[in-house]
Amino acid sequence: MRWSLAREAGDGVVHTKRAQDEPNRLIREFLNPKRVPTEQEIRRILDHVAQAPFSSRLVAVDHAVRGRLFQGRTLGDREPSIIAHLAKRALVEHDWAEDVTPKEYVDHLRAVTNDPALRKAVYVRRDKRLFMGLLAPNKIPVALLGRNQSAFLWIVYSADYGTIVTGYQVRGIEEITLPKDVRWL
Repeated sequence: MRWSLAREAGDGVVHTKRAQDEPNRLIREFLNPKRVPTEQEIRRILDHVAQAPFSSRLVAVDHAVRGRLFQGRTLGDREPSIIAHLAKRALVEHDWAEDVTPKEYVDHLRAVTNDPALRKAVYVRRDKRLFMGLLAPNKIPVALLGRNQSAFLWIVYSADYGTIVTGYQVRGIEEITLPKDVRWL
């Protein structure tokens, strides 16, 4: 059985052209501490992230869940990124309930873009990839949470690929590993 994942970007392929979109260009500009973002620019970026697909690439599955049954199928060594992430969040970390669908998971991550308490960060990792991190209070319905739910959601958006690359729950900002030159907006 193959995972049925909604393809949201036309042909379902994330094209490198996406990195040239205005919101992604703005994220790059905001690395410069002298560049002050306007409220309208931030809103454009957040609206863009709220529509972004989760990365569709195949990734290695965490050893703790390989071979385990998850939502009706056995997890292999490599799975679509969203499945690998959701399985880890549900089966290992117990942040989400085991029956949360990939669509529900992505909807939870995207919902932070409208939270008035949202904190926004831009940063470049050692591998030179550009990201925007979003931290917001966890407002996921209790019925969809696992036994180890935390107070906040941390979402990472790749401005290079135009995709959400991860999202997980944290107790606070101190649980997030960021480079020293991160810029909070």
